[in-house]
Amino acid sequence: MSVEIPYNYTKYLFSPISQKMNFIAKECFIIGSGRSLLNLSEAEKNYLNSHPNTLAMNKYLLFYEKIGIIPKALFLGDFHFPAHKVFLETIQNASQLNTKPTYYVDQYYKKLFSQPLKYLGWNLENRYQLYTKYNYLPPLYVNYPNLAFFKAEGRSGREFIWGKSLDEQLFFQRGSLSTALNLAYIIYPDCDIKLIGIDLSYPESFYEEELKARTDLIDTYYYERARKAEKHDTVVETKEGTVLDRFPLIQQELAQRGNKLLCCNPNSLVVTQGLCDYVPIMN
Repeated sequence: MSVEIPYNYTKYLFSPISQKMNFIAKECFIIGSGRSLLNLSEAEKNYLNSHPNTLAMNKYLLFYEKIGIIPKALFLGDFHFPAHKVFLETIQNASQLNTKPTYYVDQYYKKLFSQPLKYLGWNLENRYQLYTKYNYLPPLYVNYPNLAFFKAEGRSGREFIWGKSLDEQLFFQRGSLSTALNLAYIIYPDCDIKLIGIDLSYPESFYEEELKARTDLIDTYYYERARKAEKHDTVVETKEGTVLDRFPLIQQELAQRGNKLLCCNPNSLVVTQGLCDYVPIMN
């Protein structure tokens, strides 16, 4: 049985109105989890549902019906428990959609799920750790046709590394946003990258209420650290700094091909700190 697609998606995607929309060919959108997503207008949702270049992060698809936007691609950079549950439930939800989004995930999941016999020693060790630490035993295989893998090792505090293809190491600076930016640069070539729901100035997500009933999806350490700091964990200061420190370098990478990193929330921390210009979703 297929998941019911939000009414505005079916109403507009195949309508003359949708066909007349003038998309900006040189733009793509990264969809985060900030509460500003709850303020999107129906026109903005319709625009994004019909847009070819939308990449949603982490837990988004587990709660997407609250927003009503079905992304064309998905991203998961975390691989510390309970991200395994997010990975599997996202695949379950994505499998029920009429159009299957491409799911970009860290190569960790390729080793753990796709070919366990090829990585037998590594596989047994990691499964043993998951079971002994968390009483969690993942399945051996995952069947989803549109999986794609990237490499993003932790390099916080080291030199800036920016991948130009999925065969190269992607940028990582203590948080999924860093790698999502590098991924969008690769899969949407020659596009301005526009951030939606990347608020950062507070810890709450658009699915905060729903998460209270799914505490098994919470990484307690990072969740509590963000609430103590009263901002998103991505920008909680550590000795390695944050991804915001690298925004000027990311802007330089985009500028070399004539593009920009922009944000569609005027109250986002990246706008108020002058790291991105604000632009509306629909120009």
